[in-house]
This record gives sequence, C-alpha cells and structure tokens, in this order.
Amino acid sequence: MSSFARTLALSFVTLFATTSVAAAAEPTVQLHDADRFDAANTLEGQVNINTASAAELELLPGIGPATSALILAYRQDNPFKQTSHIVRVKGIGQKTYEKIKDHLTVEGNSTLKIVK
Repeated sequence: MSSFARTLALSFVTLFATTSVAAAAEPTVQLHDADRFDAANTLEGQVNINTASAAELELLPGIGPATSALILAYRQDNPFKQTSHIVRVKGIGQKTYEKIKDHLTVEGNSTLKIVK
C-alpha cells in the first residue's frame, strides 16, 4: 500500500471514529438554547442529584453535558449523602457549588424548572 493510500485510509478511520465518539457523548435529551438557564430566566425548585437525569442536571447553571455525565458516573458507586458532596465530582468546584446549592437535594423528586 502506498504512503498516500495509507494516509488516506488513516484519515477516514480517524474521521469516523471521532464522529462516533462525539455522537455517543451527546445527551439523549438535548435542550434548546432557549431552554437553558441564563440571566433572563430564573430557576424554581430542586434537583435530586441522586436520581436526576442528565437533562435535569443540565438545567443547573454551569452544568453541561460533560459535567452531567460525570455526575451520573460518580453517583453509581457513590450516592450523595449531602448536597455539598457534589464538589467531589471533577469539574465542580466551590464557585459552581455556590451557584447551584440552593437548587440541590438528595431526597425526594426533582422539581427544577426554568421560569421565564
């Protein structure tokens, strides 16, 4: 196989592998930009960080698809006993916790919604 053909084949493999990984990383429920929390919207209710879906977690400011996936993975082996334990998840520091703490719970149903 020529060097050109090998490079072309490798390029196709890389392209398709990257596309497959990106597709697998997308959340099952996608929020439209208008549905995301921003300064024009306010949040009402709480999200149970032990039972919430990725989409529910992503309603929280500063929590996107990557961070919600980390929360889901973390809680499989380590259910949250306190809301402050969410800072144990990579990517969630004190600043993020301060922004979301009033909307977190470890008991009951998730009731979080955006009020426009």
